[in-house]
Amino acid sequence: MAKRNSIICYLLIYCSFAFLSAQSPVFAQMFEHPTKENLEGRIEIEDMETETMAEVLCFLYTGTSDGLERNDMETVVTLHQVADRYLIEQLGVRCRAVKALTAEGVTEDNVTDLWEEAEFYKLEEVKNAVKDFCWK
Repeated sequence: MAKRNSIICYLLIYCSFAFLSAQSPVFAQMFEHPTKENLEGRIEIEDMETETMAEVLCFLYTGTSDGLERNDMETVVTLHQVADRYLIEQLGVRCRAVKALTAEGVTEDNVTDLWEEAEFYKLEEVKNAVKDFCWK
């Protein structure tokens, strides 16, 4: 049975450290060594809203989150920052995809990266947005 540990934002959230480690090399490093987090069996993240961590965990466990589904740009930007901070690749890719399909859109600076991610992760909507941008 997997060891159940916790993340503390403003609320106690229980999750599996093994699962987090598999999703994020940053979390994996925390739990690989005798860090405070590993020894105490909990992570305290003081600069993140509880709702944000709940969205991150929802995404990690299910592949989606309410904020991403609603294309809520404030949530998408926040989740993208978390993805970058904790090196959660799939979340970062999904956030970039949502951004490409909404207000931020495809630009000359991101068109190549978006195309490569769309190809790799089979994001047809993003591929179509990149194609539309290229044919303008």
